[in-house]
Amino acid sequence: MELSIYGHINFMNIKIAKKEDIEKCVEIEVRETGGDKKILTENLLIELNGKKHIILVAKVAEEIFGFINGKINEWNRSIYIQELFISSSHRGKGLGTSLLNKVKEIGKIKKRRIIFLDLSPNNKEAMDFYTKKGFKKAGEINDFFDNPNDSKAIILSYKL
Repeated sequence: MELSIYGHINFMNIKIAKKEDIEKCVEIEVRETGGDKKILTENLLIELNGKKHIILVAKVAEEIFGFINGKINEWNRSIYIQELFISSSHRGKGLGTSLLNKVKEIGKIKKRRIIFLDLSPNNKEAMDFYTKKGFKKAGEINDFFDNPNDSKAIILSYKL
């Protein structure tokens, strides 16, 4: 038995996402980003069925409160984190860290050499999270995002 940060028995599990988990993942993403539910659902279902993606969910007492979606690249032995979302009600409780650690573990097992991602420099919360987890700035891309007020992307990487 393991004690959790909640002060009671830890019921958090990291699992490979199943088709029935996608709706809850999309719910979390839509709530956090305001994205289009139909498009996000279609994209996650395609990626779930593909062999080049790993989608993991963080469950607390069998309810999903977060997920991570990564693309496993063969050509450069990397993993690209496309998205990591945790319900605002469960941030700061270790779910994001657990999901990220599982991707790092998978990366090592699959003999990847690097994990990378892109994010807006205005996303301070994500920037702080990833840098605390050992990610380093690897570059910038101007005009990456459609938003003219927030178009730059910061590339972060983590060497496995």
